[in-house]
Order: sequence, then C-alpha cells, then structure tokens
Amino acid sequence: MTEREIVKGLYKWKYSNGKAFFNNGFYPSSFGFYQKIEFDFLMLTRSDYLHEFEIKLTISDFRADGKKELKMDRLKNGNYPANFWYVVPSNIVGFIEVPEFAGLVSAYRGKHHIVMEIEKNAPKRKLNKWKIVT
Repeated sequence: MTEREIVKGLYKWKYSNGKAFFNNGFYPSSFGFYQKIEFDFLMLTRSDYLHEFEIKLTISDFRADGKKELKMDRLKNGNYPANFWYVVPSNIVGFIEVPEFAGLVSAYRGKHHIVMEIEKNAPKRKLNKWKIVT
C-alpha cells in the first residue's frame, strides 16, 4: 500500500465531513513564521476546525516520528490542530504504541478501494484555539 493510495482513501472516507482538503504541505506554526509544520493530509471541517492525518507506512517510520522532539512537544502541549491522527496499514496496528495525544486509523485494501477504520479516537482538544477565522 502506498501513501498515495491512503490519501485517496482519506479523501473518500472524510469527504462528507470536510469542506477543504490538503495533502503534502506546510502551514506556519504558532511559535513563529519561520517554523513550518509539515503534514501529510489536512482536513478543514464545515465548522472550520483542522484535523491532521500523519501517514506512516512502516513500523520504523512510525517510531522515527516519535523521535522528532519539537513536533512531539507541540502535540503533547496542544499546540497543533484540533485532532491529530496517525494513519497506518492495518497489518502494523498491533506492533505500534499510539501516544495519548493521537488517534489511530488503520487502512486496508477493500474490494474496490482503500478502507479506513478508527482504531483509537483522537482526544478532543480546545477547539476554539484552532478555529480558522475567515
């Protein structure tokens, strides 16, 4: 399974809940203009809240993400989007430990498309902090 296949699966899975979707980009952090936060898939809901989905294809890729200290500190302290999710192939779900601040979605090949299943819900955050004002 590839990252591109998972992104297509996320589009199909979340399409009814979102009004804008972005993949493979950056957005500025609250710590300064020059610190950008990279994302794999970002959804803006109809209520103008952000949800980030970080795609990890292997166990080693998942573990390497945990070594990114600045990112982990931001997530632990709530300085990130409303909900943060890891998305992984279903065959590695039993081999990873998901941090308290993150949700987990597994992906597997269905008959005609990639199927997404919530394994662990992302904890709710103080949403007003991350609401987009237009």
